[in-house]
Amino acid sequence: MSPAETGDLAAALAAVPGIGAVAREEDGALAFRFGPLTGAVHAVTLAPGLDLATVSCVLAWDLPAGPVRARAEQIQQQIMFGTLRLVERGTDCDVLLAYTFPWSGLTPDALTVLLTLMLGGAGDARTALTDGPDR
Repeated sequence: MSPAETGDLAAALAAVPGIGAVAREEDGALAFRFGPLTGAVHAVTLAPGLDLATVSCVLAWDLPAGPVRARAEQIQQQIMFGTLRLVERGTDCDVLLAYTFPWSGLTPDALTVLLTLMLGGAGDARTALTDGPDR
């Protein structure tokens, strides 16, 4: 989607309390920092009137896969907005959180609230992963 088409999305993301600078990448994604989280928002139109946004965050990387796997399952049950994904590499893993939702038609305030809730949950999930007994 073009910058003009995703302007409301960029403005809503920039309005999230605690968000760092929002930068538009070459592929149109909106890159951001939220505390210790690094993330991106991608927008796509599936059909006229059906615009989806996917928010992806890196929660943690290079964690021990064995202990994290069980904790991630418990954390996933508590997350309201998004799905955890473990990317395993041998004995280590990275943990990502992604949430896809229809965003066109939401008011800027409603979009900011939704992004704030999602990113707050991502921050809580990161804390639960990185502050656990096996870290």
